[in-house]
Amino acid sequence: MEKDIRLTVIQYQTGGSVGHTRRVAIDPALAGDALDAEIKDVLKRTGEAHGGVDVFLSFSRDPLVNFLVAKHLMRAFRQSIHPARKAFLVVTHLDGRLGVSGEGNWQPDDGSLFGLVKTLAQEWPQVLCRAVDFAPAMPLPRQSQLLLQELQDADTRIAEVGWSPGQRWTIRLEPTHGADQ
Repeated sequence: MEKDIRLTVIQYQTGGSVGHTRRVAIDPALAGDALDAEIKDVLKRTGEAHGGVDVFLSFSRDPLVNFLVAKHLMRAFRQSIHPARKAFLVVTHLDGRLGVSGEGNWQPDDGSLFGLVKTLAQEWPQVLCRAVDFAPAMPLPRQSQLLLQELQDADTRIAEVGWSPGQRWTIRLEPTHGADQ
C-alpha cells in the first residue's frame, strides 16, 4: 500500500472556535521505529506550540500510521488547555456507505481503520472517535461541512458514519430473539 500521510491537528480557542489548524507533514519514507518517533515528536511539538491537541483528523489510509498516532495522541489530548471535546476522526473515501455498496476504491486494509476507531471508542469514552466515509465524488466543501457536523454530534456511541449524496449511513446492532433469525 502506498503511504499517504495527510494528517490535520486542530486546536480550539476559548468559546469553541477553531484557533489553529495545522497540516502535519510526515516523511512517507519513514518506517518502523523512525516513523513512530516522528509521529510522537510531531504531536509533542504541536501540543507544546498550541496548548495541546483537541481534534485529530487523519486522511491517511495507512493502518500503521493511524495506530501510531493513536498510541501517542492521548498524551497530546491531556496537554490541551482548552475545555473543548477531544476527537479522533479517520476520513476515508471508500463509497460513502462504509464500504458495503461493493462500489468504490477500497482495499482490505481499509477495514482495519474502522476496527481501530471502534476499539479507541471503547478505550477512550471521553473522546469522540469516529471513522467518516465520504462518497469519492462528494465536493470537498460539502465534506468539510459534514465533518464539522460530525464533530458536533452528541451521540458519541456512533463510531462509523458514511455520507453519500443526501444520505447518512451508520451501523447499529439490534437484538434478535433466537438463533434462527
